[in-house]
Amino acid sequence: MRGLSLLEVIIVLAILAMMSLVIYSGTSSTVYHQERQVDQSERLRGPTLALMRISRDLKTAYIIKAKDLLSPSFDGDLNFVGKEDRLDFVSFANQRYMRDAKESDSLELSYYLENDPENDEANILIRRQSTIIDKDLTQGGKTYPLLHGVKSLSFEYLPGDSDEWSKEWDSSSLKGNNRLPRAIKINLEVFYPNAEELTVFSTLVRTELTGPLSL
Repeated sequence: MRGLSLLEVIIVLAILAMMSLVIYSGTSSTVYHQERQVDQSERLRGPTLALMRISRDLKTAYIIKAKDLLSPSFDGDLNFVGKEDRLDFVSFANQRYMRDAKESDSLELSYYLENDPENDEANILIRRQSTIIDKDLTQGGKTYPLLHGVKSLSFEYLPGDSDEWSKEWDSSSLKGNNRLPRAIKINLEVFYPNAEELTVFSTLVRTELTGPLSL
């Protein structure tokens, strides 16, 4: 049998090189797209979980108008105070992990932003919680960073008798009328590295216990 000539060997090697290049290009493209999908999923995960946490807490928020409900010194009021960039309220959101823990189902909760000491342009979304509920809904308990890289946090409140959104809500005010808003809109603006624009995440929460508890 006649062996391959030098020209034939070169042609075969060229064909094999082209095939290898096509296979490599296809594999690289697949890996690149997979990495982008993973990166995008990770970006969405943090803000999504943060909004889910706030939503769960708000769904079981409540206010109280009843003397001696919590203690003899309790004067009968626990309110819901919502500002454009902060929430302070009480909710049936406490998860007791110890069977004999001397805690109720209620938590005093706050959500707000703090400056990020490692990034002058960004903020940290903070969740404050306290199992000791008192008249000051803004202090006490422990604080936890919920999400980094936040540009802004905003809330809007929908009354029960109107379709006009409000930037603030105080259940003890004349407008609040001893009630929770029937819905709360949450907006998060988040920074991402190398992104040209901010990414906005939003959700709408409908409260379940709009009227006061008066046991």
